[in-house]
Amino acid sequence: MIASLLIGMLLLSLCLFYSPKWLYLGLAVIAYGFYFGMQGQNLLVFIIFLLGILMLIVEFYVPDFGIIGMFGLLAISISLYMHLNDIGDVVLTLLAMILVSAIGIFVPLKLGKDLAISNGFVLGTSSEKEKGYSSHKDFTYLLGEKGVTVTALRPVGRGEFDGEYYEVVSSEDMIQSGTPIYVSKVEGAKIYVRKEI
Repeated sequence: MIASLLIGMLLLSLCLFYSPKWLYLGLAVIAYGFYFGMQGQNLLVFIIFLLGILMLIVEFYVPDFGIIGMFGLLAISISLYMHLNDIGDVVLTLLAMILVSAIGIFVPLKLGKDLAISNGFVLGTSSEKEKGYSSHKDFTYLLGEKGVTVTALRPVGRGEFDGEYYEVVSSEDMIQSGTPIYVSKVEGAKIYVRKEI
């Protein structure tokens, strides 16, 4: 009985490496169906189990600090408990599922197989500065610009340059509001200013 569940886990793990994925997924669902028996009350348990598996798959593709994966594991645990009615058996079954999945992932990796993940889920290009990408705005165009403080800089505050407002940092001591300033240095997203002499 448990063999069909473990075969399903093995097929699910192998679909990460081999194509056609739909074939491995389909065979895994059939194996799970044999384990749960897809009639009567067992149909609901089977659906809850499949929802848990689906959430684990989504977690694999959409990292979200494990929230979806935890709900998936919870759904799988609940469905197993509804099926087995024994917490000890549920724990042993979960451990067996994890072990078989680990083997199903470890062996292909050892054989030199790469994860066959859909290109739609993987970032294929890098965001390099040379190609015009930046993690923050580039304010170097403000170097030498003259403006006025809108708030007091202690040492951070707001400055106005040509009608545009920016968060600025004083390179000196505190600068009062309404003081003429100029941009003396730009480091990343930080705009450093000094009093205009």
